[in-house]
Amino acid sequence: MAKRVICIHPRIYDGEYCLECGAKATDTHHCLMNKDRDKAEKYGLTVKLCRSCHSRLHDRDEALANKYRRLGQLCFEYEYGHEAYMR
Repeated sequence: MAKRVICIHPRIYDGEYCLECGAKATDTHHCLMNKDRDKAEKYGLTVKLCRSCHSRLHDRDEALANKYRRLGQLCFEYEYGHEAYMR
């Protein structure tokens, strides 16, 4: 299966700019982390962020981390369903 972004259409979001603040994107964030990071990589559940937003996300900004975790889950479930997400 080819890696692709499931629900963020490339014409809307090309990854050149930070999805959070609009600055120049420098980092790729895997929306699903820890044990699900491989799933994020396999299915393209990533977003581009600037270094500042990406650092903030990983430096205990739980609201921001949850926002992108939920985005990854919603995109996956839209395409494959909740049962597949829970596996």
